[in-house]
Amino acid sequence: MIFDVAVWRVWPVEGVRGGGSISLPEVARVEAACAFEAVARVMCASGMRYAGHAATIALDGSIAYRADGVRLARGWGGAP
Repeated sequence: MIFDVAVWRVWPVEGVRGGGSISLPEVARVEAACAFEAVARVMCASGMRYAGHAATIALDGSIAYRADGVRLARGWGGAP
């Protein structure tokens, strides 16, 4: 299955008015067996072990997935 994936290092994203830093997402289109695997692949490719927020949607619209505080175990799928 093919997923569109967005992963934010920091969540919630605080805008300029909030005085915080802006966290732009890592975005990719990934072929994976499930939504979590798609998120994990993007995190590994970006060198992340922790993400503040992740979201995916299957291209056919059948699966939408959102998660806060995603953490990969050391060595999982190439995690640093």
